[in-house]
This record gives sequence, structure tokens and C-alpha cells, in this order.
Amino acid sequence: MNTAMILLGATIILAVYGATNIYIGTRLFQWLKWPGRIRFAAGSAALLLTACVVGYGIFNAHQVRHVSYTVQTGEAKAPAGLHIVLISDLHLGAVHSERHLERIIDEINRLEPDLVCMAGDIFNDDFNAIRDPDKASALLRSLKTRYGVYASLGNHDSGKTFGLMTAFLERSNVNLLTDEYVIVDGRLALFGRVDPSPIRGFGGLERKEIADRLEALDPALPVVVMDHTPDHLDEYDGRVDLVLAGHTHQGQIFPANLITNAIFVVDHGHYQKDAGSPHVIVTSGAGTWGMPMRVGTNNEIVSIYLQ
Repeated sequence: MNTAMILLGATIILAVYGATNIYIGTRLFQWLKWPGRIRFAAGSAALLLTACVVGYGIFNAHQVRHVSYTVQTGEAKAPAGLHIVLISDLHLGAVHSERHLERIIDEINRLEPDLVCMAGDIFNDDFNAIRDPDKASALLRSLKTRYGVYASLGNHDSGKTFGLMTAFLERSNVNLLTDEYVIVDGRLALFGRVDPSPIRGFGGLERKEIADRLEALDPALPVVVMDHTPDHLDEYDGRVDLVLAGHTHQGQIFPANLITNAIFVVDHGHYQKDAGSPHVIVTSGAGTWGMPMRVGTNNEIVSIYLQ
């Protein structure tokens, strides 16, 4: 089934890319008045190039890149030397997602993090699409951290099987935070937000305001927020030190990254508007949505060092 989906997806993308290249090339060649033989050779080269791009995209979707950032929380803040690993957009249930999960877990364990944060879209709309939930749960339980694994909800972590999703996270030792926080070893406050735009609802659960709870926290504690969609950043000005997000996939397949870059203030990487605003780190995600391809973007595991 998965192989058939990959072949079908690759065929569709190849056809779309190829048809686009041929159309543009035909118009260009007509304008240039090139001979038919040259036009045929150029069209064949365009199709070959398209096939190479699709093949590379499928290969690249099975790779994992490591990136790291160092974030200064200010001299008045408490923690020193905390190592947070951020991932998002696993999309469990998508094509090859479970096989890819094993690689992700191994890579994270090699990093020996203090804390793992999963910023949403752990699932791919339907829990029942996961072929081997027990194995996936065992993999997540094998994560080795000093202070645990925490998650927030993404827009795809929703629908009729939402209850199965939350039960899966609980037995997988993944602590789901729904507009609530935990104090991690007395060193930082970690919030997890409910995504504002679930595709099929969170079983009645809706996003709540957290301003009062932020104000009530000890000002000496750094505040880290997991918010899947990097679209509500202004509400964290003045009180939050770091926002962790995903969702964008950085477009996943070029040129979609041009669209995500236009939609979001930051669609990938590290950003800080000004000194009174939080640091924002947006990951391109550890997995893929839809067709398992990445062109011009990478699956990534993010290391963040709080100092």
C-alpha cells in the first residue's frame, strides 16, 4: 500500500513538473524559433531533470539533519546549560512515518538531551492509520532524557480518533500540555499550547488564554512555550523567553517555501523581533506530510542550548 502510494505520488508530481516544464519550454522554443530536433532534446532533458528532482526529493525525505541554536535568557534568569531537543511534525500514520520514527529516536538519544519538546502534528489526522501503534509507542518510551518528553497539539492531532491519540501519548510517556505548564527541575516553566486551528477538532478542547498564568509565574524562571503554528507571536512579548514551533515544514517542496516565507513572520530558523520579544525557533519538522518528498528543505532535529 505504501509503495503504491509513493509510486502514484511520484508519478503525479513527475507529470505536473514535466507538463509545466514542457509547456514553458515549448513557448520559449517557439519564441526562439529553435529547430524541432533541438526542441525535442531540450524537452527530454527537462523530463529527465524532473525525474531526478523527484528521485532526490524522495531520497532526501528519508534523511535527518541536525541544527543547533544557543539562546541567552538574560542574567536574571535561572537555568544554565540546559539542552532542549525540539522536533515537530512526525505525522505518524503518513507514508513511511513509523520507519522514519526509529531513526529519529536513535538520533535524539545520541544527543543525550535534558528535555525533549514535541511541538505538534505528532499524528497525521487519523490514529488508525498507524500500522503498528505498539511499536511506535515503544520507540517513544525509549527516548532517554533527564527531565522527560513534553508535547503540544498541532492542527493534525485532531479528529474522531483524538481520544486514541491522547491515550497513545500517555502510554508512550509523552506528557501532553494543553494550555498548561510544568516547572522543569525548578529551572524553567514549560507551556504547551492548544493549536488554534485543528482540522477536525480536539474533542471539544479549545485554545485558552494564558496571560494570567504567565504573569503569576516567578519572574526569575525562564518561560518556554510550545506553540505549533508560529502565528501568534505578539501575545508572548514581555513575558516569554522562547517560543518553539513547527507546522510550516518550510514549504517541504520548493517553491512552496516562498509561500510559507510570505505567510509567516518566520517560517524556519531563529528569530527575535526586538529585545523585549521572545526568541522564536521554528523547525521545518522531523517528518513529511502527504507525499514523502523534500526538495529545498530538510527533516531536522533541533538542539537548543539555554544559557
